[in-house]
Amino acid sequence: MIRIAMCDDETMFLQTYQKKVSELFQEHNVDCKIDTYTDARRFLEDCEKTSYDLIFLDIDMPEMSGMELAAEIRAMNSAAALIF
Repeated sequence: MIRIAMCDDETMFLQTYQKKVSELFQEHNVDCKIDTYTDARRFLEDCEKTSYDLIFLDIDMPEMSGMELAAEIRAMNSAAALIF
């Protein structure tokens, strides 16, 4: 199973993108679990407990930019693929 995380401050975007990504993986018969976050700090806390294979990040977020968040993630998990 592929573990996927999405972090974006816009809930509507997360819902739409989660659905599209899930459908794509299902079309290819690949199991995935997608966790979504609207809060970068909460996402970082969960990253300490969960190892993600693929992470989608919004670049422009109010609390912490996607680039800053990526640097923190890299310090914890250098193997995850990051998509902005």
